[in-house]
Amino acid sequence: MSGERGRFLRNTGWMFFSRVLRLGLAFLASVLVARYLGRNDFGELNYLLSFVTLFAALGTLGMSDVLVRDLEAEPDLAAEGEILGTALVLRVIGTGLMSALALAVGVYLGHRGLTLALMVSVCVFQLLTNAAATFERRFEARVLAKWSSIAQSLAMIASTLLSVVLILARASLTAFILVKVAESGVLLLVLVGYQFRTGGARVLRFSAARARQLLRAGLPLMLTGIFLTIYMRIDQVMIKHYLDEGAVGCYAVAVRLSEAWYFVPSVIAASFFPAILSARRQDAARYHDRLQALYELMTWMGLGLALPTTLCADWIVGLLFGADFAPAGGVLALYIWAGVFVFQSIVRGKWIVAENLQRYALVFTGLATTVNVVLNAILIPRVGLDGAAWATVISCFCQSILVPAFFAPTRASSRAILRSFVPVHLWREGLAIRRHFHRP
Repeated sequence: MSGERGRFLRNTGWMFFSRVLRLGLAFLASVLVARYLGRNDFGELNYLLSFVTLFAALGTLGMSDVLVRDLEAEPDLAAEGEILGTALVLRVIGTGLMSALALAVGVYLGHRGLTLALMVSVCVFQLLTNAAATFERRFEARVLAKWSSIAQSLAMIASTLLSVVLILARASLTAFILVKVAESGVLLLVLVGYQFRTGGARVLRFSAARARQLLRAGLPLMLTGIFLTIYMRIDQVMIKHYLDEGAVGCYAVAVRLSEAWYFVPSVIAASFFPAILSARRQDAARYHDRLQALYELMTWMGLGLALPTTLCADWIVGLLFGADFAPAGGVLALYIWAGVFVFQSIVRGKWIVAENLQRYALVFTGLATTVNVVLNAILIPRVGLDGAAWATVISCFCQSILVPAFFAPTRASSRAILRSFVPVHLWREGLAIRRHFHRP
C-alpha cells in the first residue's frame, strides 16, 4: 500500500508542478494583456470566451470522469484504442453542434461582423481543446501525469510567448483570441506524440456500442456541465447586458484571481480518483476514509485561501492590474468565498461518478443554476458587480451543501462536507504520509 500511495503522490506532484507553472505563466499573460487592452477590450475578450463557454458542455459530452473510469478498468490496448477513438469522434461531433448553437444564438442577439468571426475562432479553440482533453484522460487513468503535464506546460509557454510578442507588436484584440487557438493546437499535437511514446494504443477506432455506453453514462454529466458552465459564466454575459464591457473587464479580473486557484483541488482529486475507485472495489472503509480526508483537505484549503484574499483584495488588484481595474477589489473580496464550496464540490463530483449517481448531480446543479440566474437578474441592476459576486457565492453554497441534502442518495455527501470543517481524517492521512516518507 505504501508503494501505491507513493505512486499517486508522485503523479500528484507532476500535475501540481505543471499547474503551478501554467498558472504562473497564464497569470503573467493575463496581467500583461489586461493592462495592454484596458478594461473595455479585456472585457470584450472575456465576454466572447464566456459566451461560447456557456455551450462548451455539448463538446465534452460529460465524458471526462467516465473516460477515466472506463480506461482505468480496461488496461488492454485494443480496449483503450476503442474508448479513445469513440470518445474523440463523439467530441468532434459534439463540438460542431456546440459551435452551431453558439453562433446561432450570437446572431439572434445581434452580433455581426468581427464579433461573429471572433466567436468562430473561440469555437475552433474549443474543438482543439476537447480533442486534447480526450488524450489527457488516458494519462490520468494510467497515472502518467508526467507526460500530460509536460504537454500542457509546453502549450502554455508557447501561448505566453505569443502574447508577449503581440503586445510588443501592438496587436489588436483579434490576435489575442488566435493565441488561444494556437495554444490548444500545440497541446493536441504534443499529447498525440506522447500517446505513442508511452505505449498507448496506436490504433483508434470507433465503436457504436461503446458510443452508446459513453453517451448513456455521460449524458447526465453533460447536462450537469451545461448547468455548471451557465452558473459559472452567465454572470459575465449578464453584466454586459445590464452594465457594459468595462464592468465585464473588472469582474473578469476578480474571477481570474479567484479561479486561478481552482487547479489545486482539481489536480489532487484527479490524481487520487483512480485510487479511490480501487479502494471502493477492495475496502469500503478505506474508500470512505479517503473520501472524507479529501473533503477535509478541500475545505481547509478553501478557507485558507479566502480569508487572506478578502483582507488584501484591493491591494492585490491595484498592484497587479492598476487603478483602471480598481472596482474589481470589492468583487474579489466576495467572489473568493465561492472557492470553498467549489473545492468541496470537486471531490463530491468524483464520488458521484464512483457511485453512478450522475442523475442527482444534474438535478441539484440545475437548481443551483436557477438560483444563480435569478439572483443575477435581481442583484446586478440593483447592486452592480457585487451583486453578481453574491449570486455566485450563494449558488455555489446551494450546489455544494444545501440542495444535495434534500435527496437521500446524496445526503451523505452533504454530511461529509459539513464534517469536513473538523479535519480528523485529514490528520490521520497526514500522519500516514509522514510515516511513508520517514520509514527506516
